[in-house]
Amino acid sequence: MKKHIKIILDSIGLLKPLHRMLLRLGMIEGHGHELLIRMLRREHRRQGTAMKGRWLVEIGSTREKLPGQGSTAQLAAICQRYGLHFTTVDMDPENTHQAAATLARFGNGFEAVNMKGEDFLASCERIVHYCYLDAFDIDHGHHSVERQRRYEEHLGVSIENELCWKMHLDCARALVERMPKGGIVVFDDSWWDGHSWQGKGHLAIPYLLEQGFEIVISTRNAVALERRQ
Repeated sequence: MKKHIKIILDSIGLLKPLHRMLLRLGMIEGHGHELLIRMLRREHRRQGTAMKGRWLVEIGSTREKLPGQGSTAQLAAICQRYGLHFTTVDMDPENTHQAAATLARFGNGFEAVNMKGEDFLASCERIVHYCYLDAFDIDHGHHSVERQRRYEEHLGVSIENELCWKMHLDCARALVERMPKGGIVVFDDSWWDGHSWQGKGHLAIPYLLEQGFEIVISTRNAVALERRQ
């Protein structure tokens, strides 16, 4: 959509409803959390109330309030609607504090955890039915000085692709031990370049494919996999 059309639609309250409708129809591609929401709606059409009580874990809480983002609030909303448990995990205390304030609005025991995502998944003793992986950033060369500083402060490292790939691979390994058949995992900032998987899922997606997961939907920047074995 042209910028001036978006401004007009937003001013009359139609931009967000139109965006949601186009996503549902598959006419536009959104962020990874929007792909997961699409998958959850599909699951609900198939299973209905059988989904109630399942657990969705988000690795990488919302940071900035930017258009089209806000994954934590959107995932919490659909979890509330379908009766799912929801936990969001982030290594940055500021992000966790913001996420906790967001979840408090829902008033149903959702939790925000300040912890490295791979450590959280490796240590949890519950079954993870659904997982959204959007944590350690890829190095695209345009990260702000502030974001780099927070990585150095809280993780003691800089933003590097190798570290991003390993972190998401560690998450995938933990999920193999905790996700049942039919479970769904979605990677943001991941894509197929014609030869291999790139972005955050560079190592994790091939690993999951070897472990009995299959790709259900792959968009320009997100990938959804379902455990079939």
